[in-house]
Amino acid sequence: VGDANDNRPTFPQSQYHTVVKELAARGTEILTVQAADNDDPKTDNVRIFYRLVGQIPESPRALFRVDRDSGVISVQADSMEGTAPQYTLTITAEDAKGLNSSCTVVVTVQDENNNPPVFSQHEYGPFHISEEAPVGTTVTAVVARDADVRGGDSWQVDYRLESGNEEEVFMLVTDRQTNEVSLVLAKVLDF
Repeated sequence: VGDANDNRPTFPQSQYHTVVKELAARGTEILTVQAADNDDPKTDNVRIFYRLVGQIPESPRALFRVDRDSGVISVQADSMEGTAPQYTLTITAEDAKGLNSSCTVVVTVQDENNNPPVFSQHEYGPFHISEEAPVGTTVTAVVARDADVRGGDSWQVDYRLESGNEEEVFMLVTDRQTNEVSLVLAKVLDF
């Protein structure tokens, strides 16, 4: 009596989660999914083929691929830079008879710090401030723009005064929501 191939391959989980860096090279393996088939292991009825059948959101270029035989999911694109922050992939496992099941893979694209902050101009000032100005007075505020994902660690700009503040008369106060930095009076002025 031969095996009837009456069992569909099944994944141990219905959903998987993984992370890929936005600068991951083409071919970078990000996850392996494997299904099992309860047919007779001595027959080809347990041979499983994997396919990527859906991606949300869609993309005009192929971002991911799954190896047909191993279930290894890898980066297909030359770069993930500028893509959506997250994708949901649908992977099917199918046996020789066409019996199949599917799982979803949620891929989070991790932003990398690959864009430098840029000021809108090279120089600011001159600024005039009264000797009677109280501590905490804002002298000026500027913003450096960063093209990394807004709100992420890579987007945050750290500012410092390079020179001209040897007596620590000024301090910098950064708004982490906007990356705006204010030059603020830290000591009473005495000219």
